Amino acid sequence: MISYQGNYESLLLFSEQPEAAKSAKKTSALQLKAQLQKQPQSILNYLNISPVMVDDKLIGYRLNPGKQGELFRKVGLHENDLAIALNGLDLRDAQQAQQALKQLSELSELNLTVERDGQLQDIYLALGDD
Repeated sequence: MISYQGNYESLLLFSEQPEAAKSAKKTSALQLKAQLQKQPQSILNYLNISPVMVDDKLIGYRLNPGKQGELFRKVGLHENDLAIALNGLDLRDAQQAQQALKQLSELSELNLTVERDGQLQDIYLALGDD
């Protein structure tokens, strides 16, 4: 905010993120991808995953921040999101969930569908090299 001729006005300095910030995000995504390819279990550093059952039926996976929770929030996840699909594969179906896990280390992008406050939300994360 600045004062101009007796009025307070907003001054936007950047309409987009500076290149350094974009580059840092890209680098951290590439580092994350490399780490997950080497050690898929390291995803548990970033998020806690708990299956949620209702009447002996899997309805999704509860997601919460792990030890390094900053990435959890940066990608758009909220505490207690319920993951129900990954790249179009229904995580509530045992076969599709296994298929999603097998593909996880090879993915260049993630599209995670979560249920939040009764609404479906898509969370997109690019992990590619480009």
